[in-house]
Amino acid sequence: MNLRGGYRWDHVELYARIDNILDEDYENFGLLGEDPTEVLPGLADDRPIFVGVGAPRAAWLGIHIAL
Repeated sequence: MNLRGGYRWDHVELYARIDNILDEDYENFGLLGEDPTEVLPGLADDRPIFVGVGAPRAAWLGIHIAL
């Protein structure tokens, strides 16, 4: 879940943004591969599934001035 907000008056805008507000662990892609123990014998995790982790929680606060 992400959160965005802002407030504008005259030529000035104040804004804020928070990504992954609940700090959930998730994967944003995955694929199947070959058995990794064929390349590196003795691995503790021998599942042939590879996933990319999602972005961690992050926050931005800024000001925009339009002249």
